[in-house]
Amino acid sequence: MIETIYGDDPVIIGELQTNNYQAAFDHLAALTPTAKPIYLALHKLQTENQYFEIAATLPDRLIYSEMYRFKPNGEYINHQGFSDGAAGRQIAYSVYRLHFGHFDNFWIKALYGILGLALTIISATGINIWLSKRKYRNSINDLWVATVWGLPVALT
Repeated sequence: MIETIYGDDPVIIGELQTNNYQAAFDHLAALTPTAKPIYLALHKLQTENQYFEIAATLPDRLIYSEMYRFKPNGEYINHQGFSDGAAGRQIAYSVYRLHFGHFDNFWIKALYGILGLALTIISATGINIWLSKRKYRNSINDLWVATVWGLPVALT
């Protein structure tokens, strides 16, 4: 399943060599001029199978990034298809930005935060109502209060 969503590793057989990052960045700029690199990932370092990936954001795309793969000499291999591959792969890689609210402007991010807090408050008050309507009081009531108020204090 992991290979279906994220793609499998490229098969590279070559000699051990130093990574040429500048050549890879030059290839990326020529291949996709609108891509903005955000990080570099090294794979199977110091082996004859080594390669590296440049993660780059693409404008107007919900995906977190596209992963461009390069041989150690900087030669382009392929990209993982998060931006233009199968719909399932694009959806899977778009979930990150949706989950963390990493898209659009400040006000949308603030709305995401407010809605997240609202969901937390609704859930907590619902359990408070249920606990108060029970005919008896036991340790669950105290554990709930300790969790609701103690956890944020502990995290802070």
